[in-house]
Amino acid sequence: MRRATTFFAVLCAAVVMWGCPPQTPEEKVAAARARYTVTLNGFFAKEPAPEPAMEEAAAEAAVAAVAAEAAVAEGGEAEEGEEGPADELAGPRGVDVLLDLIVQHDLDKALPGITVDLQMVDANRDEKASWRVWIDTDGLPKANLKQVTHLLEGIEYEEGDAFAVELRSSIPPEEYGDYREFAEAAP
Repeated sequence: MRRATTFFAVLCAAVVMWGCPPQTPEEKVAAARARYTVTLNGFFAKEPAPEPAMEEAAAEAAVAAVAAEAAVAEGGEAEEGEEGPADELAGPRGVDVLLDLIVQHDLDKALPGITVDLQMVDANRDEKASWRVWIDTDGLPKANLKQVTHLLEGIEYEEGDAFAVELRSSIPPEEYGDYREFAEAAP
């Protein structure tokens, strides 16, 4: 009976050694990333706070507009030819977008963080822009949710645009350098 038990223990050890070759640091990170989920809970687009120079230009434009209206009201003509501060404010302006992300994992020990891919699409679902974003997950306990807010500043957002988040399951080795968790795990 002892022989059978010893033989069985040796056989199990051999199967473990030959059946599970040691993983590289990158393979360990890839396996850990596969146990995370990240979802986009929502987003909010807002006008960025005006810069002091922009506020001055807007005030100068308002004063010039009032002066022009007063000149027309008195029977005169508004001056033409020069571009004023109002013209500098025309054209497309970027907005700030706050993204609300929910992160969860089922690991015994969390990675320090994960990189996710964000995409912005227009109303026709054509991609307009994309970003890679690092999310700090250090200390996030197993099975708990973490809410993360990420700010995209000054982007060309239009009504109907939408956002998506993706935690890519398979990262080619040539892209490891673009993902911070792989770069930190490399020897």
